[in-house]
Amino acid sequence: CRIQHGWKEGSGPVTQWKGTVLDQVPVNPSLYLIKYDGFDCVYGLELHKDERVSALEVLPDRVASSRISDAHL
Repeated sequence: CRIQHGWKEGSGPVTQWKGTVLDQVPVNPSLYLIKYDGFDCVYGLELHKDERVSALEVLPDRVASSRISDAHL
């Protein structure tokens, strides 16, 4: 699934991150493997426990909605 969230490191500003959750680690279910947009590596984060993560959202799946009405057939 796709997610987005804020990230606050120390006293710095909150930055916004978007990415794809690749997997949930079976031996530690609070740990998720995430591939963030624009970065060529996979991060392991405890999304629900890490205090640096804020405003976590699950984004809706992208569904192609290009329907042709009967009037155009």
